[in-house]
Amino acid sequence: MKKFLLGFIALSFITFIISSCQKDNSLDNVTTTEAILTTSEDVSDIESLTQSTEDEVDMDIENGPAGGPNGTCPTITFSAPRGTFPQTVTIDFGTACTDRNGRVRKGKIILNFSDTLTKLNATKTVRYENYYVDSTKIDGTRTWKNTGQNTNGQPTYTRTSTNMTLTFGNGETATWSATHTVTRVSGYLTRTPVDDVWSVTGNCSGISRKGKSYSSVIETPIVHKAICPWIVSGKRAITVEGVTRSLDYSYGGGDCDREALLTKADGSTRVILLRR
Repeated sequence: MKKFLLGFIALSFITFIISSCQKDNSLDNVTTTEAILTTSEDVSDIESLTQSTEDEVDMDIENGPAGGPNGTCPTITFSAPRGTFPQTVTIDFGTACTDRNGRVRKGKIILNFSDTLTKLNATKTVRYENYYVDSTKIDGTRTWKNTGQNTNGQPTYTRTSTNMTLTFGNGETATWSATHTVTRVSGYLTRTPVDDVWSVTGNCSGISRKGKSYSSVIETPIVHKAICPWIVSGKRAITVEGVTRSLDYSYGGGDCDREALLTKADGSTRVILLRR
């Protein structure tokens, strides 16, 4: 009887351990999936919000001071006569300035140009001063450098993002640093920025709003259009806690929409929405 009881207890213990491990693994899978999902949203939001901000600023500068869509904001000031360099341009959105896509912007963006960015080796540095898009605050520095034309005659740039941070309305933050090669694939033959299309390759890393470290590599060039506030197409791999997933912005046909498709390791998918 003692041997039976001991055997039963041992078997029960082993069964408990296996069951606990399965539950822990299940929990880990859920946690990892949520971490990937949140990180995918964060990386996409930082990319979309910062690029759409620069597109908006380019159009505002081209239109001149008080050249926003409603004719009253933002106000734009130049440190030197327009067209001369070096140049510092301050874009002041005030306390509430509704842009062409219905987003409310406030605060300032400060741009430092060494020369016109169409010239080889010219640089542009972008800084944010108490700047918000809707309820999301953006901090950090982005530096552009003209690296000449590619074999197709399209202008190329190295873009370095340093300590970029999104602070959401609930107080959560997401960060990234990145090195990208950016190609202006369309619109470079016209003066107006509205027809600009950008192709981006490279990598980034940071910490998601849930405190998870991540890295990301662009597998298929990411495409932005100046007329669209979201990423239009392209694909990136995102790695969180040693697990890699694929995020495809071409979902939906590459039109201007908020949807992207996250593919898990088992082949299952989930649609995520980019921030408005």
